[in-house]
Amino acid sequence: MGCCAAKGLHSQNQVVERDRRRLSVNKAEDVANAPKTDVRGNVATSLEGNILDLFPDAQRRTSVTGAVPPDGVQQKGFADKPTRKGGDEGLKNFKVGCACKKGLKPESPNQDDFCIFRADGTSIYGVFDGHGPYGHDVSAFVQEALPRCFAQDPQFVDDPEKALCAAFPAAHR
Repeated sequence: MGCCAAKGLHSQNQVVERDRRRLSVNKAEDVANAPKTDVRGNVATSLEGNILDLFPDAQRRTSVTGAVPPDGVQQKGFADKPTRKGGDEGLKNFKVGCACKKGLKPESPNQDDFCIFRADGTSIYGVFDGHGPYGHDVSAFVQEALPRCFAQDPQFVDDPEKALCAAFPAAHR
């Protein structure tokens, strides 16, 4: 995430020259080329439903989260991350905006993720910065799990600081 005014930013061919590439982990290409799997253990069972369902009495609700591109689609550098939108209203009505751009490593997916949840006077904003060969998987998991653990904590309304502190180990389980 960030911005830059690079030469050729708006050109049709946004491929990075091989000698200008850099890797943060030396096995990133091996991992990126490994067969994909949907097996995530018991994670799916803990993430069912929309987090906005936890606020059934809210009159104004909206959410925007990062989404994984379709299988086989390799985003170009500085491409926008796909998003999922939910709720009754758009972010414009809440005067909130977001941007998440892929970096220049052509062999790596966008490893960052984000979430925005608004329900009446309650807001949850998250930015998740992935690193390494599995950074995109980790940031996507935390983007789904952490806000849910936070909002479901019994202390969420009365003591949000304690609820947030408890959400991290709960999401880690």
